[in-house]
Amino acid sequence: MRIFSEAEAASYTIEPVTDNIDAFAVVIDVGAGTTDMALVPYQRDRGRRFRPGTAVRQESIRFGGRNINEALARSLRRIREVEQAYQAMDQRAWQRLLDSDI
Repeated sequence: MRIFSEAEAASYTIEPVTDNIDAFAVVIDVGAGTTDMALVPYQRDRGRRFRPGTAVRQESIRFGGRNINEALARSLRRIREVEQAYQAMDQRAWQRLLDSDI
């Protein structure tokens, strides 16, 4: 049994747009806590559809959706209403706002 990384698993949902027999794609999966990337080779099968092969290279970084939410929220805090809302909330309420509404 083979275990796939998230980015490699996502490669099965991609159909490269090219007339070539083979192709490569960089597949990026942004999760809540990590961003996973894989360089995946594709080759056409007899039915002329692309099938992904085993990832040539894979990386994962601890930067994900929550980090993006926080960066976006920090930039939005300059808006007066958002700044006032931030000041009125405790940290858990602010995190719930980030995770659900922004």
